[in-house]
Amino acid sequence: MGVSPTIEQALQFHQQGRLSEAEPLYREALRVSPRDYDILHFFGVLKLQQGDAAEAAGLISKALELRPTAVDAISNLSAALLALNRHEEALAHCERALAIQGDDVGALLNRGLARYDEALAAYDRTLALAPSPVEALNNRGNLLARLGRNEEAIESYNGALAIDPRHVTALTNRSNAQRKLGRYDEAMAGTERALALAPDHVAALNNRGNLLLDLHRPEEALAAFERACTLQPSDANVLTNRAVALHALGRYEEALQGIENALATEPRLAHAHLTRGHILAKLDRHDEATESYERARSLDPKSSSVDPTAGGGG
Repeated sequence: MGVSPTIEQALQFHQQGRLSEAEPLYREALRVSPRDYDILHFFGVLKLQQGDAAEAAGLISKALELRPTAVDAISNLSAALLALNRHEEALAHCERALAIQGDDVGALLNRGLARYDEALAAYDRTLALAPSPVEALNNRGNLLARLGRNEEAIESYNGALAIDPRHVTALTNRSNAQRKLGRYDEAMAGTERALALAPDHVAALNNRGNLLLDLHRPEEALAAFERACTLQPSDANVLTNRAVALHALGRYEEALQGIENALATEPRLAHAHLTRGHILAKLDRHDEATESYERARSLDPKSSSVDPTAGGGG
């Protein structure tokens, strides 16, 4: 069976890391062949790499309707579900993949992320199995970062980057861990390196914006979030961070509209409800602000109603 020139070119761009060039070719190939397993699966992987886990999950789910036992696709779907914080569903798909192929590296990695208490043992096994441990080290770093063990996470990311210094996701994840430790110069250097390699990388742009907010440079932060929103308009985290930047600039009505857009996309995002509370408080809509704070705490008990800009310049 022949491969169409469009999908062939899309795959070539994808393999070269030219994701923004591959995307329209995948879309065209999908328009012509909407039930092609390979197009659905590979396009889903690309969307996951671009940070659009929702579209990735939809595409890969359609691929699995055509090949229900395709282990790679099951494993990649679990990764998309993890990115959407749908951990129980992700774990179920990991177990499904491992029931078919017990040593599948991707499924082991994703099961580790979905089930923290077994994760590090799973990663030890994964690192032994993986032909190249870059992704295993990167995902091990992600797990450690989620557990708040950022120094150890950085060591894992460093291990991945020692093997592949151009791994944009590991660069971005390491800079995020460095940011959490207050190592802003290192974090910014890593983020700029990631964006030099992949200017359209949404997670790196989002991370740059967060760093600039931490450094009290909200105008520059807003520019980073605006760029990320242009590339990924349905990313609730980016929309929320954009609203945070508008809030820091005192542009409260715009910030409120932005946070409503974020919550329309992801109604269960605690950080968005918290940000909405801060904005409503600035607009003297205190009853509504209280409701937003209570909703944030119901979703994440660690949420605090303390506005980080209160008493500051704004």
